[in-house]
Amino acid sequence: MSISFSDLFDLKEIQKLQDAFAKAVGIASIITDPDGCPITEPSNFCKLCNDIIRKTEKGLVNCMKSDAEIGHYNPDGPTIRPCLSGGLWDAGASILAGNTHIANWLIGQVRDEAQSTEKMMKYARNIGADEEEFRSAWEEVSVMSFERFKEIANALFLMANLMSRTAYQNMKQKELTEKLEQEIAERETVQLMEEKRERSEKYMIFSSGSEEYGINISKIQEVIETTHVISVPETPDFIKGVINLRGKVIPVIDFRAKLGLKAVKQTERICIIIIDTQGQPMGITVDSIIGVSNVKGRDIENMPITGSKLKTGCILGLAKSEGKLKLLLDIDHFLDSKEADMLSRQTGKAA
Repeated sequence: MSISFSDLFDLKEIQKLQDAFAKAVGIASIITDPDGCPITEPSNFCKLCNDIIRKTEKGLVNCMKSDAEIGHYNPDGPTIRPCLSGGLWDAGASILAGNTHIANWLIGQVRDEAQSTEKMMKYARNIGADEEEFRSAWEEVSVMSFERFKEIANALFLMANLMSRTAYQNMKQKELTEKLEQEIAERETVQLMEEKRERSEKYMIFSSGSEEYGINISKIQEVIETTHVISVPETPDFIKGVINLRGKVIPVIDFRAKLGLKAVKQTERICIIIIDTQGQPMGITVDSIIGVSNVKGRDIENMPITGSKLKTGCILGLAKSEGKLKLLLDIDHFLDSKEADMLSRQTGKAA
């Protein structure tokens, strides 16, 4: 699995540990990713490294390269070597999660009496640092014997190994937790699907042509007899017009025209279903109302619809009921966004 140091450890707690260790032994410390990019904030960094060398473009690149090199995995002990940037003594130990290298714990920024001031000033000129500031900061760097620094590096190696074992345990715990969460989610999904399959909902069934259609009863406000519909100019053929229902202007859709079916003569059975679509009332003219049916989720099948102007986005599925197939509609998506906007504007004009 893809894993990172911050996935396995509390960075605030690690920062406290790093700060305390750096202060106790008098060295600088930081934890980086395997490429040398910092994970934690630097602890006890000296002015030379933090405020001068790393503030130059060349110096920063060299520091990150050095951090990556010093943090290379070494099962036999810490890597101890002069920094590839400023030349101060550095050391590092890798932190692994199983076989995955997730971080480097680095310490250093100390010098011994053998290191040359002249050589350091040459490096200052190479990276473009201010020589006077560089020299002053160099003189402030902690001096430590190599033997003492090696002892600290060995302690670091032991702590990094302990963190590697902890990281592995945390990784396995994380894998187990994610697996359990996935299994629980899958069981809940299956349970919800089963509940949905067994749950019945009421649909008003109506006919248009030789087919039967259904709209969830919760979306229907009322059914009215065909009344005078006022035509609205410059609208598609399927927009029949608007009606005045108790002082409210409501647009009316010709269901047959929307499906591309031929028009029929006006009969007593033709009526208008007033529906609520996304909070707005709309009328639909249908050939006749058949009745109300209870439809269970397990009786609804998904099926692509072709050969009509009814887009599949407004279809919930095909229901098998009383030996017949009924096309169930998602009335909130009966019109696409452009059609709905146009209908709203035209209704506003008519009002």
